[in-house]
Amino acid sequence: MQQVRKAALSPSQPSAQDRLVAAQASQIEAEARAELAKKRAEETRDNQEDQLTASIPQMPEIATAPKTSNIGHRINITVKNFTWGSEFL
Repeated sequence: MQQVRKAALSPSQPSAQDRLVAAQASQIEAEARAELAKKRAEETRDNQEDQLTASIPQMPEIATAPKTSNIGHRINITVKNFTWGSEFL
């Protein structure tokens, strides 16, 4: 687009059409630069997120239900099976 703009403005007295073509070329070039800057910013952000994610230890997936204790069940059995001696009666 720079060459188009230079060519359009090369005559010593560019016509209105020449100036219009140069302005359009400048506009297209500015849009392309903005789009490129946006893509680079997104790539940089994505790379930073990837690096951050890679540095965080990963937790394994939990595929089973959490284990529960059966301590209450064992206590009930122990109390039910306990025989009080005569000294406590």
